[in-house]
Amino acid sequence: MTTWTPTGNYILDWDLTGADGSATLSSTGSGPDVLVSVATPANVDGDEFTVVGGQLFSKDVGNETKGEISFGHPVTDVNFQLVDVDQGWDWDDKVTIRAYDAQNNLVDVTFTDLQTGQVVTGNSIEGNDALNDEGVTVSIAGPIVKLVIVHDNGSDEPLSGHIKVTDLGFNCPDGQGEGDGIVQGTAGDDVIDIYYTGDPHGDMVDNNDAILPGEAPNDDIILGFAGDDRIDAGEGDDEVYAGSGNDTVFGGTGDDEIHGDSNGGYGGGTTTVRESLNWDEAPGFAHNANADGFTQNTGNVEVTFSIVQETGKAASKFETDDQYVDGIEDDGQPVDQNSSLFSTLRGEGNEGDYTLDFSEAVSNVSFRVNDIDGDGVVRISAFDENGDPIEVELDGGSRLTLLDTDGVPGADTADSKGGYKSDADPRYSMLVTIPGPVSQILIEHDQDGSNGSGINITDVYFDVMVDAGAGEPGNDVLHGGEGDDLIYGEGGNDTIIGGDGSDTVYGGDGDDVIDTSGSTPMSDYGADLPDPWPDIPEDYDKFNDRDFVDGGAGNDTISTGDDQDVIFGGDGDDTIDGGLDDDTIDGGDGNDVIIGGHGSDTIYGGAGNDEIWGGLGAGSDPLNIQDKDDPVYGIDDPRPDNGIDIIHGGDGDDVIYGQDDADILYGDDGNDFIDGGIDNDEIYGGKGDDILYGGQGDDLIDGGEGADRAFGGDDQDTFVNVGPGDYVDGNEGGVDYDTLDLRGSAPTDGGLRVTYTSPDNEDGFVTFFDKDDNEVGTMDFYNIENVVPCFTPGTRIATPKGEKLVEELKAGDRVITRDNGIQEIRWIGAKPMDWKAVATNPHLNPVLIRAGALGNGLPERDMLVSPNHRILVANDRTALYFDEREVLAAAKHLVDNRGIEVVEPAGVTYIHFMFDHHEVVLSDGAWTESFQPGDHSLKGIGNAQRQELFELFPELETREGIEDYAAARRILKKHEARMLVGE
Repeated sequence: MTTWTPTGNYILDWDLTGADGSATLSSTGSGPDVLVSVATPANVDGDEFTVVGGQLFSKDVGNETKGEISFGHPVTDVNFQLVDVDQGWDWDDKVTIRAYDAQNNLVDVTFTDLQTGQVVTGNSIEGNDALNDEGVTVSIAGPIVKLVIVHDNGSDEPLSGHIKVTDLGFNCPDGQGEGDGIVQGTAGDDVIDIYYTGDPHGDMVDNNDAILPGEAPNDDIILGFAGDDRIDAGEGDDEVYAGSGNDTVFGGTGDDEIHGDSNGGYGGGTTTVRESLNWDEAPGFAHNANADGFTQNTGNVEVTFSIVQETGKAASKFETDDQYVDGIEDDGQPVDQNSSLFSTLRGEGNEGDYTLDFSEAVSNVSFRVNDIDGDGVVRISAFDENGDPIEVELDGGSRLTLLDTDGVPGADTADSKGGYKSDADPRYSMLVTIPGPVSQILIEHDQDGSNGSGINITDVYFDVMVDAGAGEPGNDVLHGGEGDDLIYGEGGNDTIIGGDGSDTVYGGDGDDVIDTSGSTPMSDYGADLPDPWPDIPEDYDKFNDRDFVDGGAGNDTISTGDDQDVIFGGDGDDTIDGGLDDDTIDGGDGNDVIIGGHGSDTIYGGAGNDEIWGGLGAGSDPLNIQDKDDPVYGIDDPRPDNGIDIIHGGDGDDVIYGQDDADILYGDDGNDFIDGGIDNDEIYGGKGDDILYGGQGDDLIDGGEGADRAFGGDDQDTFVNVGPGDYVDGNEGGVDYDTLDLRGSAPTDGGLRVTYTSPDNEDGFVTFFDKDDNEVGTMDFYNIENVVPCFTPGTRIATPKGEKLVEELKAGDRVITRDNGIQEIRWIGAKPMDWKAVATNPHLNPVLIRAGALGNGLPERDMLVSPNHRILVANDRTALYFDEREVLAAAKHLVDNRGIEVVEPAGVTYIHFMFDHHEVVLSDGAWTESFQPGDHSLKGIGNAQRQELFELFPELETREGIEDYAAARRILKKHEARMLVGE
């Protein structure tokens, strides 16, 4: 193979950057330093370029594998060689070179020194069958800022062979060398602003010197690196990577991107961190416990310990005896003297072999092997990622003989001179140092005589190469300034000020303080208020401060100002203030305090015991104005739509305040406290034993599961979905008329009974029964003016087989009548009416006859009938007034607003059944009429039902036929019926 050397004032040596890293190259002439960054991501199969023998190396790929080289500013005269681009019986190489200028345009590529059979097509070359290591020279006149080398299999075989890329040479064009487009700080505490001159390439902030693709003249890229830096990016759309340390950053004007900790991969290259394999962290570690193979994550790599072989009486155990640890290069913390692996051999020729495999290559390995006494022999071998042996450095005590047995420079074996001493005796100890990079260490322990041998291996220390761009967490202060900024707090307890503009902020880990409110918050809901209160001006731009904030993990404090913001608190006990306008807030896990602020917000508390305010929070809120006749302002709310919040407490025992306007509040799981505040709210307690306050306004309160306590507050409240254990108080304030709606509250296939305990029938309790009429619990109510009973199981009709639900009756069933014994139903029909039909026909609202309202404990339970349904009345007053002991009176004419009253349901179904004659039947223990056809009643049923009746009773189609269907009793007129109710 012919030796080839690149030309140019700059030489990219792959050993400087590695396959993924960067380096600043100096010119051999008078040019500036040039930053070069290398990235070699793995392809879909996991294949990637590596550096082997000082060259970029790729092998056996079946899909494209890329290496990308980026230059800090445009370069020219790029040259390098591709080595071993060939073809064999089961491989075929193809290499494509793509070079880009500052405008991302492709630049011409030239191939020279081609071998016979190699084929060039455009900027690609395919291999031949020469099977030699000769190189093809690649030349690019440039200027370019990026170079991409793609290795793939050729057209003839499914896999490639292997190729190498030599070191690369280039020049810096005249006039392009005064900067690389990146303002770099140092590892110290820097002040980087328009006066900063410490950049090694001459770049400055806002110096009209931006040269990288896509950057305007004052768009700066600033790297703070380590140290507690103060950075002011000034004008332009800047990128700031503050790096490690507690930094303070001002983005200034423009749409900036700010990172609190990272270096963004710019100029950071790679760095090393010290890590260690610790035996005392192995599974089952204990003194004298048997050792077994395991894998340990040391932070950035995984180290696998394996027992290769143990012959004869060889064994390995963990030990806590004191060890000799002097000279081990630690990580800044003392080496643990009581953590070791013990290998024992108890017979001549016994052997114990062990390996340490690293998930990625490490360097500067340091550890000790102690107590190499008796007839013990220890050999240390190390291998790189290709399995090739590399040099090991040994420093042995005075009772050891060091030998070189493997042909690799330096000793690799320690042979004991005999005798026995403790584990901590330095004379029998050997310090092992392996510069690396190393991927595997083999430790071979032999006994070459009759004297037994036991050795101890200490914890193993090494360096790991990591991306310097990651940075270390710091407690940063980051100011976005004007513009739509993108800010990453990353690690540490950061303070982030978004400033004017629609900012996007990620707090990252730590207890962050984030404020993205602009300089002059204005509400989207302007309003004119009477004196002496000032008017609320309306925001002239409703889109200039719409922020997105993700607090990340930690106990964050977040404020977002005006316009419609989206906020995620993340894990931790967060405090969030949405500020003005219609925000969406998710507290995430933790015990959060959330203030929605002014506006119609959507809030999710998430898991934890949260405190949530729909309005401005605790204390006086001048924006809390009742929708009607506010007692403070003396007016109706001029903006009844500016605080309609939807709040979900989520899991946990939450405290929720809806405050102004008609809110919808959900407690969800947990024992929640909910206060609706003013106006007409909907409150849903969800699971758990909740405490619910409607406050002012006509509220709907649904306790949900659990034993809930609900208080309506002022005005006309409705309580639904109650159950055993609940407590309901309608309260007496405002325009008071509260409703306890029991529809749907009865147990499945069961029932309920309402019992009143106050003279005005506003207090009482509800008893719940299961399907077998067993009592399953009660709930109490107070100050309820209207109780709407459950429409199911419905009215019970007496039959020869006992009481039967009216909705279960059918034609042919037999029913007990007052006058004619048992009679068969000839026809039955139903007329359902939904809420709209009831609302537009209020004269059809049903009449509620409460249990006992007809005297003598009748009816036996609350009964709901149509307004024209007639009730049998039999008492002394009927005989006195009408000379009849028994009369029929329409339910609507018996309304007395005490035990008999009209109700306004959301819907009702009226059921009619008819016999051959007008009959009186037992309904919930009280005598009431069956259906009597007449002009009025026939018009009240549907046409299909009417035609069905006419088929059964054709005489009803005539006036005479209707008149012949005589009433079972005298039917009272309205004024007559009023005499029975004392009016």
